[in-house]
Amino acid sequence: MMRSWLANARGSFPSADDGLPENGSATYRLSSELDKALFTASIYARWLPPGRGGRALVLPHLRQEGDAVTKRFSVLDVAAANDALNMTFARMHGREIPGAGVRLVNATAMLRVDEDHRDFAERKASIERQARLDAAEVEATLTRLVRVRDVFFRDSAMACLWWSDGKRDKFLELDTNKDKFGTIVNLLTGSPAGHAEADRIAGLIDLFLKDLGPDHREYLAGQLGQIFTGYARPDLASELGHPG
Repeated sequence: MMRSWLANARGSFPSADDGLPENGSATYRLSSELDKALFTASIYARWLPPGRGGRALVLPHLRQEGDAVTKRFSVLDVAAANDALNMTFARMHGREIPGAGVRLVNATAMLRVDEDHRDFAERKASIERQARLDAAEVEATLTRLVRVRDVFFRDSAMACLWWSDGKRDKFLELDTNKDKFGTIVNLLTGSPAGHAEADRIAGLIDLFLKDLGPDHREYLAGQLGQIFTGYARPDLASELGHPG
């Protein structure tokens, strides 16, 4: 087992028979997390054996591998992207380059970002920050308004107290504004829709009672009186003339 591991380890590095490594460098544009903001990468590599046209395959392959790494980073975070890229290249040392017939000895890269690409990323980041702040402000305003509605606009009396704010002059204006508060409360609580539903039900009851004779009406009133009494509403029962 140990001998096999040593053989594999030695096979991943150049031997004396391979000769001197061939080397080359190139500069590429590499992706970032923004489509329109790119890194500029200077890549340097060495490979063996020489003389097999490795330059035309090794550097483009490293560019492809590097692009997969840097596209996860913002151009505003050059240092982190550069570290991740060089760690990826370090893990490739000793590997065969697909279709090239050569092995990578080592590779390094240096990332930079042109000013116009950095400016674009900074503007976009600023817009996104402002959008998050605006969204948070709108959400906070909505929460506050919903709380005001639920606490102070449950009925007209509460709305009047909220509006007057304990000020004597505003209390004197309540008489002229009370109908407006009722309208506002109805709009905010959906009361008009509730009244419409109640009116519809009342119409059905009227239609049901229209053809009943006096005896049936009296019997129905007695049954309703018993129901109201059973539900501890003697006041409603007395309205029907039921003894409760």
